[in-house]
Amino acid sequence: MPNEIAEAAIKVCIKSMTELLEEAASLGQATKACIDADNMEAAFKLTLDIEPLLHAANYLIQAASTVRRRGRPPE
Repeated sequence: MPNEIAEAAIKVCIKSMTELLEEAASLGQATKACIDADNMEAAFKLTLDIEPLLHAANYLIQAASTVRRRGRPPE
């Protein structure tokens, strides 16, 4: 894989991962606000929305790592 293609793919993965983590952090803040307001039901529902974002972010980290590893020229 040409280095410039690998770098572009890694950048896309990292950017997408960052966006997912920012969304998860936002939901985390909303979850905390619900807990502070003693609304455990809403807090729990929000936590269920966080899990798939973290799962997808993890896949993107793995993809970026794989592309980086496979995109290096042989030594």
